[in-house]
Amino acid sequence: MNNITCSGIIYPRKFTLLAFSQTNLIVMTKSTKKSPKPNEPDNNPQQPRSPSLVEYGLRAATLDSSIYPAFRSKAELVLHSLGSVAVTGVSLSIWVQYSGSNPVPSGGLQSIYPVLVSFSTVMVGWMMWAFVAKAICNMMGSEIDFRSSMRSIGIAYSPGVFLVFASIPFIGSYLFLIVSIWLLATITRAISAANNVSLMKAIIPGFLGWLMSWILLMGWMVIYPFALV
Repeated sequence: MNNITCSGIIYPRKFTLLAFSQTNLIVMTKSTKKSPKPNEPDNNPQQPRSPSLVEYGLRAATLDSSIYPAFRSKAELVLHSLGSVAVTGVSLSIWVQYSGSNPVPSGGLQSIYPVLVSFSTVMVGWMMWAFVAKAICNMMGSEIDFRSSMRSIGIAYSPGVFLVFASIPFIGSYLFLIVSIWLLATITRAISAANNVSLMKAIIPGFLGWLMSWILLMGWMVIYPFALV
């Protein structure tokens, strides 16, 4: 038969098959589309933004202890710690360059000698302080390693940026004293939080590291040679 009868109407067979196949195609296409579910969770949530160096530095300067577990466990945060110590080194270099009773040569390599010495002293002091804290805290039961200790202590150097104002006449010496005590407080807090020890126990490595790296080393390498006192 070439024709098909439906409801008293005669249709040619070829047109009927074409219409039937198109109808099936439309139904299959619609059935393959996944209907969205209103309460379906998002499989690709946006990752939270990591705080910047400035944010970490402000929180460290205000004695916020919640940042230090991240610095102990995340190796990539070493750049933030290095940046904080570097800013302190530059600020100390500016203070040395424009303070003191001995004039600094204005030409040649000798003009940057105080800057290099000051910057290097801060970097060496950072490593010394981190080692002292790591060694003493390990005796207290902490399992922190040297790199984690450096990261935790490095970000706590953020108050050192205010050393740039220590070159102001008449008040510079007082600002240096304030920043030095501030550093002692922030790094002691960092040692306590990173090693999970009490603040009273953290005072021991905090003060010893401060005395060795910030007072004795700084006095021997920077303050005395450039007559800053």
